[in-house]
Amino acid sequence: MIVLPLVAFGCDSLFDDGDVENTYDGPDQVAFFPLESNPEPSCLTTTSGVVEVQFISSNGLANSGVSVSFSAGALSTANAGVDYNFVTSSPLTIPAGSASADIDLEYPLERLESFTIEADDFDSARAFGTYEGLAFTGGSGTGGTLDVTVPAFGEITAVADTAAAGDTLRTAGEYALVQPTGGSGTGAYFSVTIGATGTVDVAIDTAGTRYLATDTLTVAAADIGGTGSDLILAVGGVSATAPPSVSVASTGTGYECTDVLTIPDSDLGGAGAPNFQFEVLDLDPAFDDEARILLQITSSDVKVAANLDTANVYIQQN
Repeated sequence: MIVLPLVAFGCDSLFDDGDVENTYDGPDQVAFFPLESNPEPSCLTTTSGVVEVQFISSNGLANSGVSVSFSAGALSTANAGVDYNFVTSSPLTIPAGSASADIDLEYPLERLESFTIEADDFDSARAFGTYEGLAFTGGSGTGGTLDVTVPAFGEITAVADTAAAGDTLRTAGEYALVQPTGGSGTGAYFSVTIGATGTVDVAIDTAGTRYLATDTLTVAAADIGGTGSDLILAVGGVSATAPPSVSVASTGTGYECTDVLTIPDSDLGGAGAPNFQFEVLDLDPAFDDEARILLQITSSDVKVAANLDTANVYIQQN
């Protein structure tokens, strides 16, 4: 989300005609100044914005406190108390000896956006696949659902014959889509080439899933010509393991950055893994796409500068 300030400035005669030095010598006035700080609202940073009200005087600084009342105008599309809150109450006071005071705003974050998943949330027993629209327990809000993808890990990346020399009793030839037995995983298929002297060359046709680098696999002699010994293969490498990934199916409302959410293993294939637990990393505000706060100076101890009495604060989502 990005907060973009747009302050509505018109042509206001703060300076006398012909005043080339821009020396203000008019009556004391107050006016809005553009937003000073516009951080991207995020659980990791801050959710606040600042609008400055400035005191304009030929004396420079206020001699005494200046009271300024403000409000959000009817043309605002952001909802007070939901999309934003005033941290600074109206009226504010520009203190004596100062030239400005700030109106602080905060933008509540409450819709699910992203999550942090610890490495120990990975479990080799978890059933891989994509699970959509899952409810969860925990958290402060309601209405959120999630999509979880458990990646297919443990694909065989290397395999080799464990024998020091070839078996000359084997039948030479090329044998495709040979399925081994043994090991921790499933779904691997190899192409095996037996040379004239019993040498072995193995290529991976299908890598399978959930194998371990310590696995030993067996290809039956019946599947490679029917003579000689079974082929014993050592798994030389597997794809890296990874935790599940989480994306938002429905954002819900009312969540907090400290929320810890849990999805039971029964909703993730029920393979006997621990329940899947993770933390909220980031949240979005309540509004969709873009919202506007039309700030107005409604009254002041001194004159309000014409055409400088409103500030349009736009809050825009990525």
